[in-house]
Amino acid sequence: MKNRHSFNARSTSLLLAGCVALSSLTSARAQSPGTSSSADEKMIRDLDAQWSATAATHDLDKVLSYYSPDAVVMAPNTPAATSSADRRKAWQDVASPTMSLSWKANKVEMARSGEIALVCGTYDAISTDSKVPSDRGKYMVLFKKQPNGDWKCTLDIWNSDLPASAASPRS
Repeated sequence: MKNRHSFNARSTSLLLAGCVALSSLTSARAQSPGTSSSADEKMIRDLDAQWSATAATHDLDKVLSYYSPDAVVMAPNTPAATSSADRRKAWQDVASPTMSLSWKANKVEMARSGEIALVCGTYDAISTDSKVPSDRGKYMVLFKKQPNGDWKCTLDIWNSDLPASAASPRS
């Protein structure tokens, strides 16, 4: 039986790259505060808000278009989604018309290079379907500037602030 926490080599290298990027963001901020422009931070904040507004439309294809082709999605209680099909599956319930999802960034950090941005914030997911629970929590995304100049999410992690359900014990 496959361990639900196992990563393939690609997932591991992407996760390590994300950690290195986060480390460099922290280091760059510590060495020279204020090096990223407020215009860059506003642009990333606006992009994240646009993505949240897109999620409210329940258009799964548009929501997924914010990811880079090699993005890793780490949704709660599931293995890391590293393929397009896995990312689609991770978002399936969220894109349901019975779900109202929104999120808001409360922290944006830009790498000194101007090619990586870290966004942290909170989300609310309100369900009108009694079979799908409502949720609220926090998220962290790593945006990376693509060769064509577009910004895409390469790492997306979110987890609940609510207590874990007794019906779903950790393995």
